[in-house]
Amino acid sequence: RSLFHQFSSNGVRHVAISPGSRSTPLSIAADSTEGLETSIHLDERAGSYFALGLAKATSKPVILICTSGTAAANYYPAVVEAFYSGVPLIIISADRPPELQNRGAPQTIDQIELYGKHVRGFFQTTIASESTRENATALAADALKQSLKPFPGPVHINCPLREPLEPSDVPFSQFEVSNHLEISQETDISELEKFLGYEKGLIVVGPMETDPSTCNKISELGNVTGWPVVADPASSMRNGPHVKNCVLISSGEHIFRSTWIKEHKPDVIIQMGRMPTSKGYKLFLNEISCEN
Repeated sequence: RSLFHQFSSNGVRHVAISPGSRSTPLSIAADSTEGLETSIHLDERAGSYFALGLAKATSKPVILICTSGTAAANYYPAVVEAFYSGVPLIIISADRPPELQNRGAPQTIDQIELYGKHVRGFFQTTIASESTRENATALAADALKQSLKPFPGPVHINCPLREPLEPSDVPFSQFEVSNHLEISQETDISELEKFLGYEKGLIVVGPMETDPSTCNKISELGNVTGWPVVADPASSMRNGPHVKNCVLISSGEHIFRSTWIKEHKPDVIIQMGRMPTSKGYKLFLNEISCEN
C-alpha cells in the first residue's frame, strides 16, 4: 500500500494490470490508491505494449503488474523496446516465496533479474508481509528515480508474496504525501557553448519526447546560430509554430545521401535525442569519422 501511494504522490497516474492469483494483493492495493487509474489486460503482451505507448505519450512512468511464472516473460519484448527507446516503465511482478522456489510449484520460474541488462534497475523485495512502510517508500523512490534519470527506461520490481492473498478487512491507512524526486531543472550548457563559434553547423533532432517549449528552444538555437535543423519523423519537430523561426529540414534522408552534402560538410553537428532513424545520416557520420 505504501509502495503505490508513493508512486501516486510522485506523479505516476496509471497501472496496467494483467490479473492473476499471486498478484491479487498488488492489484487491489493499486486499484485502492487515490490518484491511480487502473486498466485490465488479460494478455500480458497486449498490456505491456499499452503501457509502453501510454508512457511514451505522457513521458510519465506507467506501472505494469502481473502474476508469477511466465506472465512476466511475456512483457519482455516491450521491456526491450522501452529500454532502447528511453521510455519509463515500472514492472512489478508477483513471485512465489522462497520456500516454493525449486520445488516444482506451479507458475514458478526464476524471476531474479529476468530482463537482464534491458532494465535501468532491478529490485528484489522481501516478503511483502514482512516489509515496513519505510522500506516500501524508499523502494518506490529508488525505482522512480532510476526509471527517469539519467536516462529514462524500464525498472523491474520482483515481489514475493505468501498466502493468504485475499484482501483483509483492515482499512487503508492514511499516508502523508512526500516527494522524493528532486529533479534539477538546471542544464549545463558549457559543453554546448564551445561549439557555437563554428560558422557551418548542423542541428539534428532524433526521436525524443518534446513539448512546445522544447521545440521552441531548439528552433531558437537554430535561429540564433543560423544553422539548419534536420528533424527526424519521430522528433515532434516537423510541425508547429516553431517551424517559422528556423530553417527546418524534413528531407534529411535525401540530403545525407546526396553528393551536395559531401561538398558542404558542416564543421560541427549537434545531435539531440536518440539516434535518428535515417540510414543516410548514419552512413554520413561514418564517412566523416573515417576522413577526420
